[in-house]
Order: sequence, then C-alpha cells, then structure tokens
Amino acid sequence: MMLNASALGVSWHLARPMPGGGAWFAGASLVFLGFLPLIINLTTPWLPLVSMHNLAVAVGQAIVVGGIFTYFGKPPPWRVLVGLVGGFMLLHSWFLYVDYDVARRTVVASMSLALVNGIGAWQLSVAPWVGIRTGRLYAVIAWWALFLVLVLRGVMSGLAIGTQTATVPDFEANFTYLLVFIFSPITLTAAALGLIMMTVRRLADERESALNEARRMALHFEQLASYDALTGAYNRRFFMTRASEELSKCRRNGQPCWLLMIDLDHFKRVNDTYGHASGDEALRQLARIARSTLRDFDIFGRIGGEEFAIMLSAVDAKQAADIGNRLREAMSAQTITHEAKQFQVTLSGGVVRATDKDSVESLLEAADAALYRAKNTGRNRIEVAPDDCEPSPMPDLATSTGA
Repeated sequence: MMLNASALGVSWHLARPMPGGGAWFAGASLVFLGFLPLIINLTTPWLPLVSMHNLAVAVGQAIVVGGIFTYFGKPPPWRVLVGLVGGFMLLHSWFLYVDYDVARRTVVASMSLALVNGIGAWQLSVAPWVGIRTGRLYAVIAWWALFLVLVLRGVMSGLAIGTQTATVPDFEANFTYLLVFIFSPITLTAAALGLIMMTVRRLADERESALNEARRMALHFEQLASYDALTGAYNRRFFMTRASEELSKCRRNGQPCWLLMIDLDHFKRVNDTYGHASGDEALRQLARIARSTLRDFDIFGRIGGEEFAIMLSAVDAKQAADIGNRLREAMSAQTITHEAKQFQVTLSGGVVRATDKDSVESLLEAADAALYRAKNTGRNRIEVAPDDCEPSPMPDLATSTGA
C-alpha cells in the first residue's frame, strides 16, 4: 500500500495539473495509513483500531474513485460514495461494538468496498475511449478484478455466518483472509498501476499534442515571415532569399535565368473607383492566376503594392516572354467580382536575363526599367530587355463591365 501511494504520488507530481492524480495520491495514502492501525491491532487488540482501519480504507478508496471521475472530466458521485461509506461504517460498528460478529462484519466491509470500487470500474469502462488503449484496458481489467475479489470475499464470509466463533480464525485456515491479505492487495496494486499507466499515456498524448501545436505554430510563424498575408505569394524578404539561391544554382548548372516583373495597370484607378477591398481582390486573383500558370519550381513573390516578381530558370527569351504573356492574357480575360462590383484589370511586365555579374537587386532594377517601358508604350504588354523578342501589344485600360 505504501508503494502504491508512492508511485501514484510520483505520477501525480509529473502529471500536474492533470485532473484526478491528486485524488489518487491522497486516496492511496489514506488506504496505506489505514493499514497501520490493523498492524498495531495484531499486537495490541483494541476494537477502535479496527474501526479506524476500515474507515480509512473505505474513505481512501472512495477518494480514488472520485479521482477517476475527475480524470475523465466528470463530476464525482460524492453523495453516493459518502452514503456507501457512511452506511458501511454504521453496520460495521454495530457488528463490532453491539452484536460482535466477524462474518457479518466482513460481509458488510467486502460488499461496501465492492460497490465503491465497482463504481470506479464502471466509469473506467464507459468513459470515451480515445488514443492508445493499452493502459486503459489494463486499468479496467484490474479494477473489475478488485471488484470480483471483494464480492467473492463477501460471499464466502456470508456462507460462514453462524458457523464461526467470536474469535478471529487462524490466517492459514480461512480463505477469506487469503483474499484480504493476498488477493486484495494484489488487485489494489494492479488497479493503482492501471491508473499510473493511464497517466503516462495521457502525458505522452499531451506531449505529442504540444509538439504538434508547436510545429503548427512554427509553420504559422514561418508563413508569416515568408509569405504575403494577402496573396499567399512570397513576401519581398523571402523572395530575395529564394531568388538569390536560384540564381546561384543556375550559374552552377550553366542554365539561363530570367526575372519577370509584373504590375497591375491603373491600379490606383481601381482602388479609387471600386474601393481598396476590390483592389485587394484583384491582387488575390492575380496570385491565383500565377499559381495556376507558373511551374512548381518558379519563384513568385510580391515585392511591392501591386508589383510581383518571378524568377524563371531553364528558359530562353521567347519562353520567358511567353510565360509573362500567358499571365497577362489570363488576367485580361478575368472578370473580378467583389461585393456586386465587376471590373477587369490588365497587367504589364518587364523581363530581363541574368548575367554572371547580376544580383537579384540589379535584376529587379533592370526588370523595373523594362516594366516602365511597357507602361509607357501602351500598357497590357510584356517588354523584354534587351529586345530579344517582340512585345505583344494589347488594348489599354482597366475596363469596367458592370456597376
């Protein structure tokens, strides 16, 4: 009993503030203390010591059972438990002090404790089963075994009513005492071990849950640090990092590398005419078009208000311009709807090829110059610098198609 209390105390200390563990430790400690009067009574027979033993064991087990309910987030049935313990002590005291009868007293003690522990076994059995079930299953089996041992002890004591003397039978000659001193402690220890296994399992589950939450939060903060919250594209800082890595890789592999900068035409007019929320929707729509048009390994980022940049590798001048034109055509064909407002918006772009001396910053400057030329020559076009391929002119303006 001391080892049970100690082990439950350690598990409670490790698992705090997990519910139920404190009650298990307190109840097991009271059960252990309840055996001390019984030990003393072996050498100094005194009836109140017997009462103290039974009261401590009954109350301790009731507290442990209450902890089982708390563990599962249920209110303990304290009225029922107190009623069982109170009724048990009244009958036990009658057969101890008024009508001394060892057999009847044993029946009352066994059946009362069986009911108390049966309530705990029932709650262990019917509470929702989640996660890995090994420890829980062990606890259920142990608690029902404890219940059955107590019931068997009560039945055997009942069969002995009227056949015993008023003295305590010899230990070796009475199987009910084997149940008391051998099987009851064994099943009590198994029941305590089941509770400890449940505690360890919950600790492992909570640790795994905490790790998953930490991973989720780390991913969330990584996304906040790396992605534009409005469009889901890389933000400027992370785009510069990824584009620089891609530029270095292309140089090592001897592959051509291009930077495409795109910008929505007349974006200020869109904001002024349809509102900033509609402008945000236009930016989100451009990002969706880019994700569906670009290759998986193309690097796409938002580097300014309505400006986006794309790092393209393993393409020639015409292919780079074609990618930009596909984005432009898809955007021109898209009708943007926001809060009953419908409009269309075009984009312009500038494409520049990286040289051995270029950095991402210099490429952005060169692409921005090409984009500026596209704006000045009519918008809704892709300008390549140097002029390695012909630009593709298209109609100007952000055209409204509805109120």
